Amino acid sequence: MTDDQWRELVHSMNSLEMNMNVIQEVFRNEAYVGKHCLTVDNYTGKAFYPSDLYPGRMQIAAEDPIEAILSAADKLGMSVMVGVGMFACFDFTPELLERQKRVAKELFSNKCSEIRVW
Repeated sequence: MTDDQWRELVHSMNSLEMNMNVIQEVFRNEAYVGKHCLTVDNYTGKAFYPSDLYPGRMQIAAEDPIEAILSAADKLGMSVMVGVGMFACFDFTPELLERQKRVAKELFSNKCSEIRVW
């Protein structure tokens, strides 16, 4: 989907009174716990948006679907829950936590003007 198609999807959801959007992941990495040597500094996951933190990008049609979804939802007064995605499947190490914090900080500082934390 293109950025415009993501915006159109958000508008369609709103017209059906579906006012909560859930972005499951903003990065994809398919490594499994115990089968990698990843650290926060050599993370190999690929972003669904232009990331300065980790430059690898998923091959998709949209340039920045995260921004497209967030800006469309904001204009319509919709809520969005953003999941940052996996460090590695079933990996719950201190490296995971540090990576999640870095990605969340990048997203919130670059993409979100108003953040409400529940």
